[in-house]
Amino acid sequence: MHGRAADVDSRPGPSSALPPRRTGADVATVVLGAAGLAVVVSTSARGLPAPPAAAVLGAVALVLVPGTAVVGGLRHLEPWARWALAPAVGLGVLGLLALVQLELVGWYPTAAAVAALVVGTAVASLRCARALRRSGRPPAGAGPVAGAGPQRRAWPRLLVRPALLVLVLALWSTAVLGADIDGMGVWGLLEVLPLTWYAALAVTLLWALGELLRGGRRAWPAVPLVLLQVVYYATPAVVEAVPRFSWTYKHVAVADYFVRTGVISQDPDIYQRWPTFFGAAAIVDHVLGVPSAATYAAWAEPGFALVNVFLVVAIAFLLTRSRRTAWAAGLVFTVGNWIGQNYFAPQAYAYALALAGFLLVLSLSGGGEPGRLGRLVERAASTVLGARRGSGALLVPGGADAAPPRAGTSALGTALLVLALHTAVTSSHQLTPYFVVLALLPLSVLGLVRPRGLPVAMAVVTVAYLVLNLDYIRSSFGVFSGFDPVANATYSPGNRAARPFADVLQGYGTWSLTAAVYAWGAVGLVRRARAGMLRQALVVFWLAFSPALVLAGQTYGGEGRLRVVLFALPWLSVAAAWAVWPSLRADGRGGPGSAARGSAVRFGVPLLVVASLFTAVSLQPESRFHVDVADLRASRLIAERAVSEDVVVAPSPNVPLPVSVGLEAPPVVAVNDLVGQVPEPLAVDEVDEYARALTSAEGATWMVFSDATTRYCAYACLVSPGDLDRLEASLAGAGFTTVLDQPEVRVYRRAGGSR
Repeated sequence: MHGRAADVDSRPGPSSALPPRRTGADVATVVLGAAGLAVVVSTSARGLPAPPAAAVLGAVALVLVPGTAVVGGLRHLEPWARWALAPAVGLGVLGLLALVQLELVGWYPTAAAVAALVVGTAVASLRCARALRRSGRPPAGAGPVAGAGPQRRAWPRLLVRPALLVLVLALWSTAVLGADIDGMGVWGLLEVLPLTWYAALAVTLLWALGELLRGGRRAWPAVPLVLLQVVYYATPAVVEAVPRFSWTYKHVAVADYFVRTGVISQDPDIYQRWPTFFGAAAIVDHVLGVPSAATYAAWAEPGFALVNVFLVVAIAFLLTRSRRTAWAAGLVFTVGNWIGQNYFAPQAYAYALALAGFLLVLSLSGGGEPGRLGRLVERAASTVLGARRGSGALLVPGGADAAPPRAGTSALGTALLVLALHTAVTSSHQLTPYFVVLALLPLSVLGLVRPRGLPVAMAVVTVAYLVLNLDYIRSSFGVFSGFDPVANATYSPGNRAARPFADVLQGYGTWSLTAAVYAWGAVGLVRRARAGMLRQALVVFWLAFSPALVLAGQTYGGEGRLRVVLFALPWLSVAAAWAVWPSLRADGRGGPGSAARGSAVRFGVPLLVVASLFTAVSLQPESRFHVDVADLRASRLIAERAVSEDVVVAPSPNVPLPVSVGLEAPPVVAVNDLVGQVPEPLAVDEVDEYARALTSAEGATWMVFSDATTRYCAYACLVSPGDLDRLEASLAGAGFTTVLDQPEVRVYRRAGGSR
């Protein structure tokens, strides 16, 4: 092919013979594995924490080396798909190593890390040696980052993209380094980020649209996509002094506990009963000498965002063979994901592994006909939509860098990898495996995913792990919260009357953003079906709308509906791209012709609208997510002295949960949530009595007052700063003693029953 690249790679797939192997990734794995081994061994020998740069190198090696070693054997996948899978698979390997140690053999994190690096490096070395013995030159790649052959370009044009990269990084870094979050109010980061931040965002979005206009050729569309993750998700990591989200520190405490003890406690809580994520973090922390997971927890957000978005791109390209559609899906996924699940938590870990599992299952499901029930569903959908049956394939035929999955070793190995990843998901997060099983099991019944027994095996793993913890779930939470989908979808915890106008507006923004993405995706599904890919549209439809089934029996503490949107989003993102490029060959040639310009505009306008909504709803709540350094200091002091029978009272919920080294954590009650429950003006004894009754506390009462919480309550609480000042002034006469007295934070304590 000469000249401009086609948007869809329509070259015929190879025969059953495997394609020639590229050695670049294996060579990089060998080098990275050797460097990671050097860091781990030197850190262990010295008994001192690794320097920051070495720690980053070691952590990257611990994730990527075992990941690339595993996915390198999946020859039915093209190189780009294996690259996207490697980080998630590496995280899964670390998690499973931790799970086996915590549950079965004992805690040997250094041995596990060294073994993972040695085996991964050895496997990559063997593949390099085998490839060197082969003759011939590998063919050009066919993935979304593939080239289109040599082209002559004037050198000034070659400088445009590097110049854009420098411009975006300069604008963004200037903005975040100059932001002053001490002045943050009800509008969160929206009001403290300078105009240069918004300029960086605008340039990045327009650059990404320009790459789509050119057909998404080569690797360049990945650059603005990566920059979007940096601009959105690395901004809080830079501007905040400590990791945001008060609940992050419970997760940090569990990971730190495993580093210190290497055992699950005798009376494990829900986090220790689902320990895989925390164990994986503990292995990395132990072998690199990281003092606490809080050191890097803030950077989990951009890290997981990058892993997830490239898995979505890989899924989209696997389904469509369209580079433009794949990159467009990644853009929609980025600006549609307002849920904020990427922080340091089991949900973020399990979600990345679940996306990897979906990619692997779909890679096995391209051939074969559905069963009788599946054909009936297809005929019914064809009649309702007025769509022609067209292509009967779930996947568009592959290119020259992949071989069809064979019935023997390759397919079996892929299925076993899916089960392994699902085991890591199941033992990390309580709800995620049910989203996966509910999505895949009905498709296997219809014969639309292969092998048909794989989702059944995944369901067995999920149910077996639930049975092991069933007594605990029944006694602590209940298996179901009620068989009322409407109530489960609308349930919301907390004092909604306390929300300021900006928060109410942000809530409407999230609903509008969600509705826009669902409507955009629905249009794409109909257009794809009518373009002749009915079976593919039906599968993506089910994957997008099956998450709502979870709401039939579970609210998940009011977050169930958020998880529904989260698990629908990858598939809605693919469908949204179909709304503009629905046909098998999408938009034809990838060059900037009139048709391409028109389609880019039709995609760009809704994308910019959704991106504007996303920017507003993701930056505004930062004042609720912000954790002040002084509040964190108070929390750690309480954690050293309090027991789980105590109760902590603070003006707002921003104070982190004080978790001791033994994982004892007294509950935190926000004074703001007591307004309307106790008589006004607020009195110490009434506040204490209600907080103790609310939490069944029998120990001491701790009260925290800080400048940060007072500032927050000035615009976001029902209780006024004046009420807080009067409440604090009355503590001395009510038997409270001062534990910490600093200009920006004060901590008081009263023994249980001492009134």
